[in-house]
Amino acid sequence: SLEAQKAALEAQKAALAQKEVELEKQKTAAAEKDASFPDMEVFFAQINALGTRSKTFVDIGVEHLKEATTMPFDAPLPIVPELAKKLKTWMASKKSAAAVANLASAQDENVVQKAFHALVAWLLPLVGGPDPLSLHDTHGGGIGGHSDGKKAKIDLSLCTPHREEPLWSNLVSVIELKASLKPKTDYNDAVGEVIDRCSHIFDVQQNRSRVIAAVMGATSIDILKVTKEGQSRKLCVAHTGIVEFSIDLKSPGFQHLLRLLSMPLSSLGYISLTVPLEMSIGDLQLSNFEVLRRGSPRSAEVYKADAGDGFGPVVVKILPAVAAESPELECLRKLNERGCVNVPSVVGFSGERIVAMRPVGLSMAEEGVDVAKCMADVCAAMVFAYEKCNRLLHRDVSIGNVMQHKGHGYLIDWQVACREPDCQPDDVLTGTRHFCGHNIGQTGHRHSLLDDLESVIYVLLYIFCNGHLPWKLQVRDADMSDKKYAFLHKDEYPYEKRCSPSNWALLRRLCRIIAAEKDVDVSAVGHRERMLKVGRDFIAALCSEGKITH
Repeated sequence: SLEAQKAALEAQKAALAQKEVELEKQKTAAAEKDASFPDMEVFFAQINALGTRSKTFVDIGVEHLKEATTMPFDAPLPIVPELAKKLKTWMASKKSAAAVANLASAQDENVVQKAFHALVAWLLPLVGGPDPLSLHDTHGGGIGGHSDGKKAKIDLSLCTPHREEPLWSNLVSVIELKASLKPKTDYNDAVGEVIDRCSHIFDVQQNRSRVIAAVMGATSIDILKVTKEGQSRKLCVAHTGIVEFSIDLKSPGFQHLLRLLSMPLSSLGYISLTVPLEMSIGDLQLSNFEVLRRGSPRSAEVYKADAGDGFGPVVVKILPAVAAESPELECLRKLNERGCVNVPSVVGFSGERIVAMRPVGLSMAEEGVDVAKCMADVCAAMVFAYEKCNRLLHRDVSIGNVMQHKGHGYLIDWQVACREPDCQPDDVLTGTRHFCGHNIGQTGHRHSLLDDLESVIYVLLYIFCNGHLPWKLQVRDADMSDKKYAFLHKDEYPYEKRCSPSNWALLRRLCRIIAAEKDVDVSAVGHRERMLKVGRDFIAALCSEGKITH
């Protein structure tokens, strides 16, 4: 009947309207999910050498909680009875209820910073694992003891408790805080800060292969595992994904935090180091050792030590057994004998592996340092070695291998130095990836003085831009090389916005000197004189700028 048809039509219209409502809900839910759990595939692909990331993160290595590591992270976690009792009492108070409510609705990052510092400080003695940790608020003061001298900042630092101040050598884990992790930019910034700090940790703790860290917002948390791929500087990142956090034993995010705070040092990736108490090197009696850089099976341990008797502090470098034939001691002694003043002076040695040197320098990145003058001194050391020591090249000019002392620049760490005629044409990368010349690693390329001078530009760029480099997150060496080439040859490169006009003008002047040198052939007639001229042009350019600071 007509009435039945009308009723059926109305029912169809109602069903269609209902479907549209459901579809709109699904779109809204998808948008909310995307906002709450940012898609990090593109971001991690840039820094993850494997191009993939773990979502389950079950291999976190919590040795004393094995039953938890084999389950999803939101599984029940064994809780310390004392914690459960104290937390229940604390949560029952009106004061705590107000604090939790304020934290959940916090929009101010400083509020979140103070709240989580207090929370972690309260939790540590209750859930601390077999190895004690000390908590430091390093949001303002930063962490000291890195070879480039930068007091890099991270919100919360977990360290071994052997020193009052946090140093890179005793840093175990880091936590970066934001008011919220929902905005993709805030989340990406937080993760980027953690990864950058992990790269500093690997620089100093060179025998370390992984760091377990966290990024947190007022109501969410993500646990990261940053691992170093072999002896390379490539980093791989795995993470749990963002989960809900509240101060509740049933909250999966709260359980994540408890795991992080209760893990043994070895599970967090930290390797304890036995620091020498005393040592004799020649006539020097050394004591009060302080770690400047932790070694690995293939890299040196570096300490600051007191030589006593008015001699003052010295740097002690201990090479690993596999590097016993390193040319560094021979190079430094030859440079010292021939009058090079801008390299460390050898004051004692024991065999071929242990050497004591002066001065104990500071970073080029310290405020007030005349960067141009000090880097001119570094270039002078490079030119001296090339001219007076049979075309000797440093081959690892980087921010960690230049320093300043009383207004003078020094080029240190000659461990991979080599005479230019002895450098073999191959595709093996020599030096530090972020600072080496754009041709290094290219098949058939032979290292020349031009490559070391190019590295000086990247050290200056790093200093002027407060640690930022345009190719910082590039994984493939070829991509990094392309970005360096573009920087050398394109004056309109947008990175100038991070530099002052005078600093940018100096960088462009140096870039033009390098870019003008094409088809470098180390065996060509006149090559030596050509390279010396380029080196002296560099020194002249740096000296003509007057005082330049970062």
